[in-house]
This record gives sequence, C-alpha cells and structure tokens, in this order.
Amino acid sequence: MEPIDKPTVLNVSGLTKHFTLPSGDKVAAVCDIDIDILHSEIFTILGPSGCGKSTLLRCIAGLETPDKGDISMRGKPVFSSRRGLDTPPQKRQIGMVFQSYAIWPHMSVFENAAFPLRCLKPRMSDETELTNKVMLALSKVEMDGLADRQANKLSGGQQQRLALARAIVAGASLVLLDEPLSNLDARLRRQMRLELKRLQQDLDISILFVTHDQEEALSLSDRIAVMDQGAIRQIGTPREIYYRPENRFVAEFIGITNRIEAEQQVEASGQLVLQTAFGPWKLDGVPKGLMLVNSSMGEKIEIFVRPENITVSKTPSAAPGWICKVGAIEFMGFRQQIMLLSDGGVLTAQADANERFSTGDRVYVDIAVSNHPEKSTDNLEEPVS
Repeated sequence: MEPIDKPTVLNVSGLTKHFTLPSGDKVAAVCDIDIDILHSEIFTILGPSGCGKSTLLRCIAGLETPDKGDISMRGKPVFSSRRGLDTPPQKRQIGMVFQSYAIWPHMSVFENAAFPLRCLKPRMSDETELTNKVMLALSKVEMDGLADRQANKLSGGQQQRLALARAIVAGASLVLLDEPLSNLDARLRRQMRLELKRLQQDLDISILFVTHDQEEALSLSDRIAVMDQGAIRQIGTPREIYYRPENRFVAEFIGITNRIEAEQQVEASGQLVLQTAFGPWKLDGVPKGLMLVNSSMGEKIEIFVRPENITVSKTPSAAPGWICKVGAIEFMGFRQQIMLLSDGGVLTAQADANERFSTGDRVYVDIAVSNHPEKSTDNLEEPVS
C-alpha cells in the first residue's frame, strides 16, 4: 500500500480499557490500541460482537474513560493518562451517530439539528447565526426542505441523514458511527451505504465507522481495522484485508474461506506437491492467491482459499484436479455457491450462474491461482501466523 499524504484527524496510541465483573475480576475490553484516521477517509472498526469495538468508539468520544493511553484530535491531545488529561465529550469536536439515531420524536427536524448548538457553552444566543448553521447542515444532507416536519414523521433513511446533520452542525470534522445501518432492511442498507459514502465525500469529513457486518465494511471503507478480543488484528484497505490477511483470525473471519490441511513435498523432478485429504495438488512455480500457515517443508500446513479461487467443471482439465460431488447449490443472482463433498471433507466454491450443476453431480475441482498482486502472498516461506 502506497503512503497516503493526508493530515491525521485522529490519533489513538496505547489505548487500554478494563471493566470490572461482579466477581471483582477485571476483563480487558480494549487492549493497547493504536490507530490513525486521516482527513476525508472512512475508517471502519470491524469485528464480532463483544470484541470491544463499541467500547473503543466510546473512549474516543469521551463517553468512557480509558485506563491508559493517548488520544489526539488534529494534533491536539484530548485524553492522556500520563498527563491526567480528559477533555469532556462536548469539547472534543466530534460528532456521533448512534445505532438508534437518538432522534427526539417530539421535536421538529430543525430543532433536532439545532440541539448541539443550543447545548454549547457559552450557548449560541444569536438566533440568526444558529438558523444559518442549522439550515446549512440540513442542506448538506438534503433535508432543508423538511426543517419544519416532526421527526416522528421521517423514514429510516431520513432519520439517518438528520442524525448526520446534527453530528456536523457544530463543525465536527470527525463523525463516529456506531452500527447506524443495523436497524434498516437489506435493500435500504445497500441504498444508505451509497448515500453515506456520497455524503462523506460531499461534506469532506472523516468517519470512524463501527460494524460487525463484513459486507458493509468492505463496501464502505477506505481502510479497515479488524478487531478481536479487544485487540487490532490487522489494518489495511478492503482489498488487503480480504486478499492478504495477516493471520488465521482475519483469514477465517472475513468472507468465506476454505481451510485445507496439507503437507509440502518435492518430487524427483523438483516439482512441489501439496498432499491434501482431497488428493495431491501439483504446483508450477510459486503459487499466488493463497494464504498459508506454518509453511515449513515436510510439515503439516494450512491453506486458506477463497471460494472464487476454486474452479468446478464436469469435465477434467489438463491438470488432474480433485474429484468431488455437488452437495448443495445456493443461487445468488449472477453467481452460484456450490458445496462440494468428498472423502477429504467439504469445500465451498463459486461459479457463474449460467453454468449448470445439479445436486449429486460428479465434478472435477481445482484451485485457480490468481496472479493479481493484491490476491497473492509473496511466496511459500511467508506464512500466515
């Protein structure tokens, strides 16, 4: 990944937060987190439920007090355990959109958006200036025509845009979004992802997005931090996270991954062969597009292969391939997902929807290794640990 020449909006260093259980034991919710968020990017914290991502978000917002670490906004410290500094949330110039949006139903759209300005200390007393700021924020999210409407008359998408307007009305350059799409149906979620991306670019703001939804993270983000058990396991672009996972957790958590155990051997001809439960797999040169674990010669290794890198055919190719039986087929529109069964185990593959397969078909299976640099490990001796 090439270096990005953008100013840093948020810097988090060594952030740690523990919670005390009823038994008196302490559990680490956030463990020594380091992240930087750049100007005008969508940075996503992705992880399973309970991994600590919402706690991290609340620490950044000032709603939780970390045990240790440092947080800076545009180079200015807002929290430091070493210095005893803890700037209150309203002074951090951060906007926040909650999962429920927290829209007040008894207020109009205008008053919902104006609320942060009315809560400022000192309170904004110039009504003309307040009105101008509110209407500007509403216009940026295309809600200025609904300023007088009661908030309880808004659709889910309109509520989200109102919550975003309220988050930016006081001039926040960083907006924190805590799973804001989870309450929407699948069609509206896809629509709002595109809308959110467009708004972020138009507003020229940075967004820190928290979600457990992989599709959401991969489609929205400029960069993703994958989190597990309070720790960051990998930070990278969506392509890097998907095609070049750095460890077993990321490889198995992101998308669908086939895990195949194998042993590396070298034939008399010098050709490298991976012996698997599905059969031997002969490699010509250095394989691309694979994720390998413990890749020492002669030892058991693990191969992680995406379904789209597995080819399925009713006729054998020049390469011997493996023989499997079609166990199930899931139609997914332009493609189909195929469960493959053999004595060696189960594989998941993908194929074009126009290819005709039926349950019980005998098929020939091979791993189609990609030469795309973003889909490759450098070589067999660079294992995923």
